[in-house]
Amino acid sequence: MAADLLYDFFRSSTGLCLAAIGLGFLAQPLRQPARKALGILYLSAGTAFLFSWFSGYLTLPAPLDLLLLLAITYALGVSVLDLIVYLFGGEAQRGTRRRLVRTGLAWSLLLWLLPFLDRLFGLESTRLSPEDQQLLTPFRAVAYFAVYLWPIAMAVVAIRIAHYRLTDLPKESRSVRLLIINLAVAVVLLLGIGGGLLFHSGPLYRWGHVALQVWFLAGYLFIQARPDTFQQARKDIEVSHKHRLALTGDEAGAIAHRLEKLLLRAETLADSGFKLSDLAKASGIPAYRLSVFFNAHRGLSFSAWLNEARIKQACSLLREKKTMSILDIAFEVGYSSKGTFNSQFQRLTGTTPSAYRKSL
Repeated sequence: MAADLLYDFFRSSTGLCLAAIGLGFLAQPLRQPARKALGILYLSAGTAFLFSWFSGYLTLPAPLDLLLLLAITYALGVSVLDLIVYLFGGEAQRGTRRRLVRTGLAWSLLLWLLPFLDRLFGLESTRLSPEDQQLLTPFRAVAYFAVYLWPIAMAVVAIRIAHYRLTDLPKESRSVRLLIINLAVAVVLLLGIGGGLLFHSGPLYRWGHVALQVWFLAGYLFIQARPDTFQQARKDIEVSHKHRLALTGDEAGAIAHRLEKLLLRAETLADSGFKLSDLAKASGIPAYRLSVFFNAHRGLSFSAWLNEARIKQACSLLREKKTMSILDIAFEVGYSSKGTFNSQFQRLTGTTPSAYRKSL
């Protein structure tokens, strides 16, 4: 009994504290994306702990209870997404975040509807919730566990859609190292809480909650002691990213030599759907380094380089294989139509393939 009272007191007081911290972040005049995301994160977490405490004293209708939990964890997941995307240099492709947010709404709706399958199939309660000791039907239990997957999924997906990559993380940056460690700890704690729900383990669920509350409080103290942590970590990752992409003159020369040797093989350009990833595979050079080579050292895109290479090879075929038709040459160098080949040939050489052949 004393342990229950202590747990309830810590859960409710920490929830109020975290919600107040979140409101404090949001009330700050500094318009920094990281601060705004932190405000939503702490406000959502505080509300979640308060809701967990409140549900032990007042039982809400099951659909409303799940709906409120989904709304809270949805906001929490979006704040995690925004924090990590900010840390890793923003979206690599605009609009990706908006699509993910819509996906999250669809996921939340799916989870909210899931328990209705229990009624549809006439499934009975099989276990007690470790949080409020309510009976849980099978699909409802799965829905409550899956709620905790949303913030974890956002942490993983955020790195995938951001401008920088995990390979850009600087090993010597203390700010980055601490943030990554804290993120990993949070993921483990969320899995522990979800596992407590799924396997009906009261101790695992409660200790997971307590540890997560301590994690949030410690995180706030850390941010207060080092308010520029996220900004500094982002700068460190950006510097590491630029260093990773930089090519020396010797490296650029080696890439140029390897591509020239590759173009001597007739089949290299024959595929009309030839992509940068195909070139990377054929040459053994990572795609991102090829992009840097084309943009920084050649001043053109991959598609422009590919077009020039094809026209150059077409000129060689026009000179060397006089009996080969222009249409066959177009197909040989990777064009799917004669019209496209003719227009690109004239744009780059100033003349048509037929006129070029006659001038030889």
